[in-house]
Order: sequence, then C-alpha cells, then structure tokens
Amino acid sequence: MFDFKIIGSMKYVPFGMLALVCTFCYLFHRDIQVYGIVLEMMMPCLGIWWSGFYLSEHTEDAAIRGVIFSINKRMKGYLIGKYFLYSLLWQLLGTALTCFIVYHNEGRIASELLRVVFLKGIFLSTVVFVTIAFIRDASWAIVIVVSLLCVDYCLDGAVLGKLDLSLYWYRLSPMKVTAAVFFKPALASLTLMLMGSVRLLRRGGDR
Repeated sequence: MFDFKIIGSMKYVPFGMLALVCTFCYLFHRDIQVYGIVLEMMMPCLGIWWSGFYLSEHTEDAAIRGVIFSINKRMKGYLIGKYFLYSLLWQLLGTALTCFIVYHNEGRIASELLRVVFLKGIFLSTVVFVTIAFIRDASWAIVIVVSLLCVDYCLDGAVLGKLDLSLYWYRLSPMKVTAAVFFKPALASLTLMLMGSVRLLRRGGDR
C-alpha cells in the first residue's frame, strides 16, 4: 500500500500545479494556442508525481530499509506493476480533465492534444521509472523530467517532437492521426520500461 506520509508536504504539489493549470486555462480560455501549451506540458507531470514517489518509497535509502532490493523477483514484479498501474490511472484522469477543459473552452474535443497529453505522460512515467531504477531518487527523476520539458519547449518541440510527442503550437497545422504517430512513443516507452525492469529485477541486496 502506498503511504502518502512518506512524501511529506510534497504530496500537495500536484494540487498546486492543478490549481495553476485551471487558473491559466480560465484566464486564457479564448486562445487554445496559449493554454494548450500549459496543458501539454503540465498535465503529464501530474500523472508521474505520486507514482514516482511510490516507487521511490521502495528504492531510496535501500541500505537502511532494504525493501525492493532484498525481496524476490515476484514481489519486485508486483511493485513494478503497481507503479505502472498508478501511472496509467493518473494519466487517464489527467487526459479526461484535459478533455473537459478543452471542450468547455472550445466546444470540441481536440483529439491530437489528448493523444499527446496521454502518450507524453506514459513516456515521462517510464523516464521516471528508469531513472529511479538506476539512481533510486524520485527527486532527480522529477528534475530530469522538468528539464526535458523545458528544453523541449525552448526548442519548440524539437526534442520530444522526434517521438511525435509535441504539437508545435507556434506553427500548428492539422495532423493526420495514423498508427505511426502512436508507434514511436509506444516503442520508446516500452524500451525504457524494459530497461528499468531488468535493472530492478537483477539487483538484489546491494548497497
């Protein structure tokens, strides 16, 4: 069972982020090219915060608490599965909220934005997962994710755009949704997930 107490005051951060996102979307509700950027960047982060700290609970200070590195592979697989289950749940909720905000403001469902929000959230959750698997620190995982999003924003989607995970808001044009735009992010996410899983499953009792 995930213990929110271990996070301390940090467990409230997603609520603050959500309040900022909703406020921004309300103030700039007339221009989706403005608030859409915020939704694209912030909503995926809401889905990785608690699930990242959930996994970190079982990996940080392993020399003292020795949880995930001292248990059998079956239990490790169970914890890994719960991490991705939590991540999927938060991403679905974030995507649903994005859908509600856009429909409320625009009177339509922006399917391409929903695709990017959901798949970017899944990809970033695997980035957090593989980072924690190697360095056992959720804080650094969050820093890496935020840095990646900032660099991608500054370069106008040139980084995550290679995985079809950016919308290029400054030169927005209709994009035909095909299986190809799902393949690259899914493959990248699966690769990172396998790397992190192998790392965790092969380590045992090390300090």
